Amino acid sequence: MNDLAPVIKVISVLFLFEGITTVSESLLQREMKQKVIVKINFISYLIGYGVISIFLAINDFGVWSLVYGQIAQSMIKCFLVYLASDYILSLYFGKEINELLRFGGGFTLARLFNFCATQGDNLIIGRGLGADALGLYSRAYAIMVRPVGLLGNAIDSVLFPAMSARQNDKVKLKKVFIDISELVIFVSLPLSIMLYNGSGYIITILLGPDWNEVVFPLQILSVSIVFRMGYKIGSIVTKSTGTVYLRARVEFIYAISMLVFCSFGIPYGISGVAIGALCSIILSYLMMTILSLKILNLAFVEFFVGVGRNILLLTLICLSTWLLLKVSELFNSSILFSFH
Repeated sequence: MNDLAPVIKVISVLFLFEGITTVSESLLQREMKQKVIVKINFISYLIGYGVISIFLAINDFGVWSLVYGQIAQSMIKCFLVYLASDYILSLYFGKEINELLRFGGGFTLARLFNFCATQGDNLIIGRGLGADALGLYSRAYAIMVRPVGLLGNAIDSVLFPAMSARQNDKVKLKKVFIDISELVIFVSLPLSIMLYNGSGYIITILLGPDWNEVVFPLQILSVSIVFRMGYKIGSIVTKSTGTVYLRARVEFIYAISMLVFCSFGIPYGISGVAIGALCSIILSYLMMTILSLKILNLAFVEFFVGVGRNILLLTLICLSTWLLLKVSELFNSSILFSFH
């Protein structure tokens, strides 16, 4: 895809702004100033994409409308978080630098492997099936990952600093881990059911009737929501307790499994790749959960019992969600029949 080369060259300027933003935003997270971060994200996104990108798109800038919108959003966010954090930009080489580099090295490795894992299915489809297939798959993935990203980022920004401050109190960490895991299942499982059963309506409403090829991959990816969210909780535990190199090992296996499983799915099109991605995320969830239980000295039985305390209520919620969707389908079918 040689046409992307100029885009990559221009958008690489984001490294400059993101470096400053990361430090400033991390300081705000440590101080638990979540409202400030939300306001800054909203303002920068509204101006960058909501105003600049749309204005440029209307004036026939094509893909560059997204590029310049992204750069504008990053610049605005960088400026606002810098002002809000009272952070003074300077070069500093003190005794703390060794500890920061040691922790940051493991953190960076984990992030690098996670990037390879989350983009592995796109890389395999782009090389094996071409740009058209990648466009179809990316729409299914974007629809699935949006609610996961919103919920996951919210949990990460709140839970990570809170757990880091109590990293030596294993009793409290155990309770938080169990409670948050239970909450995630309560939220993500009904969401997964709704997305799976309503994928046809969602695709038709958002993209139109010509995108039916996206429906089945979206259904497959929707099954992974519970495991993606559970994996996210385990990842927060490893970060907050400083076990970043153990996390990097899991992320490495996650990346390799994503590339391998998705490669096996290439002969079956984007649906086969979606199944490969699902298998990879389930594997990574199991590994990250096992690692978290080991870090917290938490027995699997205790974790299972704690998470499954309200299994009956969760079953009723899922059953109600499924029945609601089925009634909605029958209602829509009867209206369509009457119309014809």
